[in-house]
Amino acid sequence: MIFMVLGYNYENDRYGILDRDLWVDTGLHCGECIEIKVDGKWIQDRIEFDHRINNWYLVKSGLIGEQLEYLEVRVK
Repeated sequence: MIFMVLGYNYENDRYGILDRDLWVDTGLHCGECIEIKVDGKWIQDRIEFDHRINNWYLVKSGLIGEQLEYLEVRVK
């Protein structure tokens, strides 16, 4: 497992995955599944974009927009 964080990429208006300060994935797409750490537990989640509010969100956790910034993620 590789542990990293989510970060907003202003160049493509998407959340991507950072390893320290380097992009591992410059932009996630709607429907991509990731594992996130919430309250000390890893959960499966999926990123989506809501055009009505013009913001990214995670389906299962309900986190939205700036709440995603620096959220710990892991990928297999």
